[in-house]
Amino acid sequence: MRRVLDSVTAACALVVLAPALAALALAIRIRMGRPVLFRQLRIGRRGRAFQIAKVRTMTGARNNTGN
Repeated sequence: MRRVLDSVTAACALVVLAPALAALALAIRIRMGRPVLFRQLRIGRRGRAFQIAKVRTMTGARNNTGN
């Protein structure tokens, strides 16, 4: 029962948040270009590798102000 409740809640949240996620993706696409999602291989439980996808928020520019 818990898994069903979690799945229904996640599906409802996805529907509600879809416009905000689309706007975020569009803003990143306009400001930083492609790709919008950053993919990285990470090591997880029991040493198994998995791929994670995150919304890209960092740019390639570096700030060298000496701080």
